[in-house]
This record gives sequence, C-alpha cells and structure tokens, in this order.
Amino acid sequence: DSMVMLRLLLDAAGHDVVRSMHFFVFDNDDEFDELREFRSKTCADLGVEVQTVYGDMKKGLYDVQKSSGIEGAFLGVRRGDPSGKWMKGLITQTTEGWAPLTLFAPVLEWEHDEIWRFTHEARVPYCPLYREGYTSLGGRAATVRHPALFDPETQEYHPAWDLQPGEDERANRNEEKAIKP
Repeated sequence: DSMVMLRLLLDAAGHDVVRSMHFFVFDNDDEFDELREFRSKTCADLGVEVQTVYGDMKKGLYDVQKSSGIEGAFLGVRRGDPSGKWMKGLITQTTEGWAPLTLFAPVLEWEHDEIWRFTHEARVPYCPLYREGYTSLGGRAATVRHPALFDPETQEYHPAWDLQPGEDERANRNEEKAIKP
C-alpha cells in the first residue's frame, strides 16, 4: 500500500519534490529482514534518506515533527487497516493527543485487489515476501503466510495477489502477539 501511495505521489509531484520530503518509518526489533532490505533499496534507488523512529509511535511522531518541522504526512493506509478506521477521509487531521499534522491517505478507499492490479500494471516494486504467501506484514512473531493461499496439492503458497475478494487479508496476523508501539 505504501509503495502504491509513493508511486502516486511520484507521478503527481515528480521526483524532485518527493526527494525534498522528509521520510520516516516506525520500526521495531521484530521486523522482517526482507522488508528492511526492500525499504533500504527502494530509498537508495529514489535517492532519499529515511529517519527510523523506535519506540512509542505517539512520542516518536512528536519527535519527528519537532526535529523536521513537518506539517503533514502521506500514509499508505487503507480503510481495512487497523488505523484506517480512524481516518475521516483522504485528507484529515490527526486526532487529539497526537502531533498536530495533516494526514494524506490517497489509497484509503482502495481494495486489496485494486492495490495489486495497480502494482502489476504500473510495475511498482514490492517486498518479495508477498510472492511467498504473505498478504500483510507485521512483526515476525505475529505474522505468518496467509492460510487461504496454501495449496495442499503442491504444498506451496500462492502470492498475495491471488487472495480472493472477500478474504480477510489480515488473517495471517495474530494481533494479540503483535508488538504494540
């Protein structure tokens, strides 16, 4: 979702504008190595530096705002994501208690299949774990390959884009085990 959002931003604003933006990511010790490597390569290819923020998300966002002066943030969040349900629209303000920012969520109303159709048609790069049956990436301890993508005949997993409409794309996540920011 974030890569599609980034592609839309690049297409709309251009590389020079995007390169001038402040990039940051919330990280935890349990993140997949493949995701870190993919992010690092993507940022290097784009020519941007990424600030990694550890620990509490709310405090981290205040720290990012204070150190960088940002007034807004682009998010690759969709309505079906846990934080997507709080979004009031494609452009909204953070809620009370959070750093005061304008949030832009251009893919908020997109569905799983629309993300993958665009990804393939526009040749948007994606983390290789999606080819291995993962549909949603969280911490390693709370994320497994999606059970609906397992083929008992071949004993292999289909890629994320084969998930059928109506299937819960987060069914491979155990939110109770997830590391809470």
